Amino acid sequence: MKLCLIFFLLVPLVLVSASLSSDKKIANGQDAYDGQFPYVASYQYNTFHYCGCTIISQYWLLTAAHCIATVESLPGFNINLLTAVAGITNLYVNPPGKQVKKVRKQFIHHGFNGNTLVNDIGLIVVWDGFTVGNGVSYISYSMTPTYADIIITGWGYLRSTYPDPSPKLQYAIGKRVTNPDCQMLVYPTNAVVTANMICMTGRYKQNETSCNGDSGGPLIQVFPYPYYDRQVGIMSWDLKPCGLRGKPSVGTLIYPYFRWMECIFYYQNGGQCILV
Repeated sequence: MKLCLIFFLLVPLVLVSASLSSDKKIANGQDAYDGQFPYVASYQYNTFHYCGCTIISQYWLLTAAHCIATVESLPGFNINLLTAVAGITNLYVNPPGKQVKKVRKQFIHHGFNGNTLVNDIGLIVVWDGFTVGNGVSYISYSMTPTYADIIITGWGYLRSTYPDPSPKLQYAIGKRVTNPDCQMLVYPTNAVVTANMICMTGRYKQNETSCNGDSGGPLIQVFPYPYYDRQVGIMSWDLKPCGLRGKPSVGTLIYPYFRWMECIFYYQNGGQCILV
């Protein structure tokens, strides 16, 4: 039996020694139409897409901790080259509503482990706030994820062998699976699905998964009218090759980190929030 490798979902192909790697996009998904996910932004360094992120308020975005850690480890890293780009569905097209915001600070959860991807959550604050409208808005995050369908989005790879990020924002619909079932689905890898993670598998073809470049993007639950969609998780890792039938995409649940997030919002100093 072939073992599936576990990869976290950054775009640039980087060889790593750990069992969890850093490269992936929506496999077997479909193109998003303009304005369909106005809260999804591209986390870019020197104009190159690395990860997804989501706008949660005028100045703040959520992403995966490993996205921030990887970009900050680049040779000669300069935060002045780091941006969050919203109001787009195509990375290479500049619509009238495109907004490019320079990153002022970014924060990695103090408990983040780059090998196990435990506590894979990060926050970004930009210098100039996003303007709502023309394809840009915020998303709320939910304290009570359900077993309703989950939507994942991203500009990542269409498949593990695809040479570049997809220029078009993709999405796929999945169904949530319990964490014990998810743990069985990632067998026989050495991955551990913790209580602070959330898993989904493809809804229709059963092979819709995240892939390289989708890290940091949202796991969205769609609630019936009059409720709004809610972000319940942050894309973190999946199995390689992307698009394996019946295999999960795994994200970080948001609600266990509410106190840490509120602390970061208030102090904007990661050292102040270690005990929350």
